[in-house]
Amino acid sequence: AFGLGFVVGPALAGVPARFGLAAPGIIAALVTSANLLLAWRWLPEIRRSGVHAPWAGFLPHWTRAGMGFAAMAFSTLGFTVLYVVFPLELERTLGLARHQSAYFFVLLGLTSATVQGLFIGRLVERFGERRLITAGSSLLALGFVAMPAAFAAGRPALLAIGAGMIAVAAGSAMISPSATAFVS
Repeated sequence: AFGLGFVVGPALAGVPARFGLAAPGIIAALVTSANLLLAWRWLPEIRRSGVHAPWAGFLPHWTRAGMGFAAMAFSTLGFTVLYVVFPLELERTLGLARHQSAYFFVLLGLTSATVQGLFIGRLVERFGERRLITAGSSLLALGFVAMPAAFAAGRPALLAIGAGMIAVAAGSAMISPSATAFVS
């Protein structure tokens, strides 16, 4: 679902940006409101009085949890910066309009959905969560290093920018489920 959000999200918000900078925000507010209403209507309340959480009194080994949390935190930080800086850099360096950056984010979403939907289970079975966190972090770093170099080359490097986005997406798609499973 996470990767699919990256596929649908840019189309819902990036393309209507042609109609003004408020359009993506309005669409996001409408989708969020619909989510709230649907969750309120169909998701059951699970709290029961007198029932304690099964993890009460359990303290996880923090060095193990720390690695997973750190991987997720830095991955999220990188994505946050990417969403802010990438469209601005496309506009500044290559002269592309902001709504055109949506196509790169669709590529990011398709890659994430493919990695998580088709490959992550087999990769975890073969290599384990710890190795996937390391490999995903390496791919993520490679993508973040490759993209500025591609931007420096200008418009002929659009494929290299796309390859950088694929590396970022694949790396993040490997980190997120692996880190969550590793911590638990």
